Amino acid sequence: MNVGALRSPNPAKPATGGTGIDKLPVGHAVRVQVPRPKNSGPGQSGLVGDVICDIKHHGGPNQAVYAYAREDLDRWGR
Repeated sequence: MNVGALRSPNPAKPATGGTGIDKLPVGHAVRVQVPRPKNSGPGQSGLVGDVICDIKHHGGPNQAVYAYAREDLDRWGR
């Protein structure tokens, strides 16, 4: 599972105040939950530990979570 922590602002978009775009793999299970409603601030991902800062274009309860079986990822990697 890949999640993104709140990081310092993107130099290309300094007015955003932060970014969560740098999604990195974690070595543990990640709980999926209903995200906070749109426009309720950063962190509206349905993945615990993931941050979404561009809430105008991302996040909210109608967004998908993509999950793949380990076997598929191994096969695709070959």
